[in-house]
Amino acid sequence: NGGVIAVDVSGTLTGDMSSRIVAQVQPGGANNTYIWGVMLAGGRLYATDMLSGLWVLDPLTLATLGGGNNVPTQYVSDLWVTGTTAYTGGWGNRNARGNSIRIWDVGGTTPAPILEIAIPNATTVSDVAVTPGNVALVATAEGGAGAGLYVYSLADPRAPVLRGSVVVSGGLHTGEIAVINGRTYVFTAKNPASPELRIYDITGTIAP
Repeated sequence: NGGVIAVDVSGTLTGDMSSRIVAQVQPGGANNTYIWGVMLAGGRLYATDMLSGLWVLDPLTLATLGGGNNVPTQYVSDLWVTGTTAYTGGWGNRNARGNSIRIWDVGGTTPAPILEIAIPNATTVSDVAVTPGNVALVATAEGGAGAGLYVYSLADPRAPVLRGSVVVSGGLHTGEIAVINGRTYVFTAKNPASPELRIYDITGTIAP
């Protein structure tokens, strides 16, 4: 709930770094901000606030360039931006469950909604990420019978098509993508009560 903070990390880092804070902003307001993630893309800093949606910020001053207050029905989770397209997830239950991926046009300074894709029988889309080359969109889901891993083709980046999925009891929180020896993997963290690292090879068809 401290918002987005820009910190100068050049040179040697020791001790209290508070003097290195360059800028700080709570885009939704002092009592209405709960930042989930930030991502630098195309010279802009994008931030998802669980309470007030997707924001576009100046990467140095953190001045608000556009966005915000654009997802009133859901709590917003993770984000990924590539080119002029952004993807955000949802969390928990607000007026509506957070079981969807939203696609945005971020070609301007104000994100414009394009499409919303629901993940049936899930509650939260905790991580979203795009594979190198913008081939696939990967999402991890938690809560309900639909919790697990979902992979979408980005042949049309603004209209993802589900390519494969794996249901995981308890769900997956984190999903990180890596390309190793020409194959694409997702490293995921399975939720309690039986937490574990699960690695999926999503090259071609999805398989654990």
